[in-house]
Amino acid sequence: MGYKYFLPAAILVPASTLGSASASYVAPTTTLAAQTSNNTSAANSFATQSNNNRGAGNISKVDVHTLLYPGATTKVYAHLLLWFGGSKHMNIGCRSTDMAQIKSRD
Repeated sequence: MGYKYFLPAAILVPASTLGSASASYVAPTTTLAAQTSNNTSAANSFATQSNNNRGAGNISKVDVHTLLYPGATTKVYAHLLLWFGGSKHMNIGCRSTDMAQIKSRD
Protein backbone atom coordinates (compact mmCIF):
# COMPACT_ATOMS: atom_id res chain seq x y z
CA MET A 1 0.00 0.00 0.00
CA GLY A 2 1.43 3.32 -1.04
CA TYR A 3 4.42 1.95 -2.97
CA LYS A 4 5.88 4.37 -5.48
CA TYR A 5 8.02 3.29 -8.35
CA PHE A 6 10.59 5.49 -9.99
CA LEU A 7 11.83 4.55 -13.40
CA PRO A 8 15.13 5.95 -14.60
CA ALA A 9 14.86 7.93 -17.81
CA ALA A 10 17.47 8.06 -20.51
CA ILE A 11 17.89 10.64 -23.22
CA LEU A 12 19.45 9.44 -26.40
CA VAL A 13 21.42 12.04 -28.32
CA PRO A 14 22.68 11.13 -31.77
CA ALA A 15 26.48 11.27 -32.07
CA SER A 16 26.15 13.69 -35.00
CA THR A 17 24.50 16.23 -32.65
CA LEU A 18 27.38 16.02 -30.18
CA GLY A 19 29.91 16.56 -32.94
CA SER A 20 28.24 19.76 -34.12
CA ALA A 21 28.24 21.22 -30.60
CA SER A 22 32.03 21.39 -30.55
CA ALA A 23 32.03 23.04 -33.98
CA SER A 24 30.05 25.98 -32.57
CA TYR A 25 32.66 26.85 -29.93
CA VAL A 26 33.36 30.59 -29.80
CA ALA A 27 36.98 31.57 -29.19
CA PRO A 28 37.24 34.34 -26.57
CA THR A 29 38.72 37.64 -27.70
CA THR A 30 39.36 38.95 -24.20
CA THR A 31 40.40 37.77 -20.75
CA LEU A 32 38.63 37.58 -17.41
CA ALA A 33 41.11 40.12 -16.02
CA ALA A 34 40.29 42.59 -18.80
CA GLN A 35 36.57 42.18 -18.15
CA THR A 36 36.77 42.60 -14.36
CA SER A 37 39.64 45.05 -13.76
CA ASN A 38 39.16 48.79 -13.25
CA ASN A 39 38.43 50.46 -16.57
CA THR A 40 36.97 53.68 -15.17
CA SER A 41 38.63 57.01 -14.53
CA ALA A 42 38.47 56.29 -10.79
CA ALA A 43 41.79 55.65 -9.11
CA ASN A 44 42.42 51.95 -8.42
CA SER A 45 42.65 52.81 -4.71
CA PHE A 46 39.11 54.29 -4.58
CA ALA A 47 36.92 51.84 -2.63
CA THR A 48 33.12 51.62 -2.48
CA GLN A 49 31.82 53.90 0.27
CA SER A 50 29.20 53.30 2.95
CA ASN A 51 26.80 55.69 1.14
CA ASN A 52 26.88 53.36 -1.92
CA ASN A 53 29.22 55.49 -4.03
CA ARG A 54 30.77 52.78 -6.21
CA GLY A 55 34.49 52.29 -6.04
CA ALA A 56 36.84 51.65 -8.93
CA GLY A 57 35.46 48.85 -11.07
CA ASN A 58 34.57 47.68 -14.52
CA ILE A 59 31.85 49.22 -16.65
CA SER A 60 30.63 48.46 -20.13
CA LYS A 61 32.14 50.54 -22.93
CA VAL A 62 29.19 49.74 -25.21
CA ASP A 63 27.54 52.84 -26.66
CA VAL A 64 24.34 53.23 -24.63
CA HIS A 65 22.42 54.10 -27.82
CA THR A 66 22.94 50.54 -29.08
CA LEU A 67 20.85 49.32 -26.13
CA LEU A 68 17.78 51.24 -27.31
CA TYR A 69 15.24 49.80 -29.71
CA PRO A 70 15.68 50.65 -33.41
CA GLY A 71 14.28 54.09 -34.23
CA ALA A 72 14.28 55.24 -30.59
CA THR A 73 14.45 59.00 -30.09
CA THR A 74 15.26 58.68 -26.38
CA LYS A 75 17.55 61.42 -25.08
CA VAL A 76 20.52 60.31 -22.99
CA TYR A 77 21.90 62.82 -20.48
CA ALA A 78 25.18 62.89 -18.60
CA HIS A 79 26.48 65.16 -15.86
CA LEU A 80 30.18 65.82 -15.45
CA LEU A 81 31.24 66.52 -11.85
CA LEU A 82 34.52 68.42 -12.00
CA TRP A 83 34.56 69.13 -8.27
CA PHE A 84 35.86 65.63 -7.50
CA GLY A 85 39.41 65.94 -6.23
CA GLY A 86 39.12 69.60 -5.24
CA SER A 87 40.82 70.83 -2.07
CA LYS A 88 37.53 70.88 -0.11
CA HIS A 89 36.48 67.41 -1.23
CA MET A 90 37.44 63.98 0.07
CA ASN A 91 40.52 62.41 -1.48
CA ILE A 92 39.42 59.94 -4.13
CA GLY A 93 42.90 59.26 -5.47
CA CYS A 94 42.65 61.41 -8.60
CA ARG A 95 41.50 64.76 -9.92
CA SER A 96 38.68 65.09 -12.46
CA THR A 97 40.71 67.66 -14.37
CA ASP A 98 43.84 65.48 -14.62
CA MET A 99 43.98 64.59 -18.34
CA ALA A 100 46.54 61.82 -17.76
CA GLN A 101 44.12 60.09 -15.37
CA ILE A 102 41.19 60.55 -17.75
CA LYS A 103 43.11 59.30 -20.80
CA SER A 104 44.43 56.27 -18.88
CA ARG A 105 40.99 54.65 -19.06
CA ASP A 106 40.18 55.21 -22.76
